[in-house]
Amino acid sequence: MNTANLDKTFDNIIKGPILLSIDNFTELSRTPWGGVRIKQKYKKSILDQKTKQDVQVGESWEFSCDPQFPSLVKGTDIRIADLIMARGKEILSTTYIEQASGGHCQLLVKLLDTAAPLSLQVHPDDSDPALSELECGKPEAWLILDSDPGAGVYLGFSTSLTKNELRNIINQSDESLEKYLNFIRVQPGDYFDIPAGVPHAIGPGLTLLEPQRVLFGKSGKTYRLWDWGRKYNKSGQPDPESGVERQLHLDEALSIIEPSKQVGQQFADSLRKCPKISKINDKRVYLKEYPITSFCQLVVITLEQGESIELDVKDGFTVCFLTKGKMQITSKYQVTAELIMGQSALLADYSIPVIISTKEHTEAVMMFPTTATYRVR
Repeated sequence: MNTANLDKTFDNIIKGPILLSIDNFTELSRTPWGGVRIKQKYKKSILDQKTKQDVQVGESWEFSCDPQFPSLVKGTDIRIADLIMARGKEILSTTYIEQASGGHCQLLVKLLDTAAPLSLQVHPDDSDPALSELECGKPEAWLILDSDPGAGVYLGFSTSLTKNELRNIINQSDESLEKYLNFIRVQPGDYFDIPAGVPHAIGPGLTLLEPQRVLFGKSGKTYRLWDWGRKYNKSGQPDPESGVERQLHLDEALSIIEPSKQVGQQFADSLRKCPKISKINDKRVYLKEYPITSFCQLVVITLEQGESIELDVKDGFTVCFLTKGKMQITSKYQVTAELIMGQSALLADYSIPVIISTKEHTEAVMMFPTTATYRVR
């Protein structure tokens, strides 16, 4: 495609809702803890028969500028990262580029599903001296979408420990760290802000949406504290007999956590973000507006059958993930796209405001950068 045609294509794309690739899955060797709900529930009606096979999936990168797992404009080979490089101000907004991002998009959104617990890990701050030139911190948040009875997450510790005590427990292979971890049962709608320095692990039986902030051109760093004593073969599959344990980053992790203070329910409650729930005028439209984190604003919008709203966003873009139902989104240029359960879309600053309508009960998660001001009416 020549430059003129490519420019015209980009111009047309950003005038309407930008549907994103629906099968941006990580390989199971990276996520051997993966469950089956991503394909069997959230993507069931939009995947072809071939893609539905091998149902175990740990991660779906719903909105990503990462070169390893880039989001594409649905039905094309156009990477969202390339579209943003070419039309950054129109997509992200001038304010976002000038104030928050250094010219690039820093938001990454993943859909996770767990059949086994993830490792206990912690993310560093961007200024951590152990980071390489191409690494950065990775603050994140969790919105619980589905949970098995009794499922939960691990946040900090159940009892106060010194760093030396924690190191000794981890190094003693005959003792499990689990009894020292602070386990918090969760349910759909729970939301947690996980900044740098917080020891955390996602337990089994959960599906969650995970927005993260990763600096453009860098890799978000994770320090692994403990991995339940599991062993894996060369393909990344569990192999308790002849496998080897994954690398831990004990020194790096211990340097940025506070196990004597990150303790108990009070610590977990400091990370939990409770929403403000409201109704839009006389419509059957409901908002759950969660407190802003350091990098993201998140709102869950529920529309009953036959309802419509206008979504207006100033100084920012919108990433939308549909958790229930089906909706039609029409941009200010009268370009309409249909979004169904399990799909994600990018709404460019250039195309907003949009009209959202539905013929059935529908629920969508909207994510905005901190620069943005949104209004639903």
